[in-house]
Amino acid sequence: MSSRLLPKITIKNLWSMTTSLQEQINAGKIFSASAIAKARHDMLVEFLADGELTSDKKLEFAKKFYIDVQSEIATIRKIYSDERSAFISRKNAYTAYSRDA
Repeated sequence: MSSRLLPKITIKNLWSMTTSLQEQINAGKIFSASAIAKARHDMLVEFLADGELTSDKKLEFAKKFYIDVQSEIATIRKIYSDERSAFISRKNAYTAYSRDA
């Protein structure tokens, strides 16, 4: 994504994108979440490439986002597991029903 298509890169915008991403994940809108995650990644890379930030600030910032990403991955795994469990339950119910019929 071209940097001119990205919003102005600020910490506030990065946190806002993280909040939007987590809302999309929780709503199960994976395609829009993927687009937001890509834009956030591009913004984060550009933000961390800023020469004015100290190494300590970059490390602190990267750690915070790493924790956010871990949380997002855990949420996605839980949604996947729940959906898979529901699918298996429906499949087993259908199989049992079709044997009895």
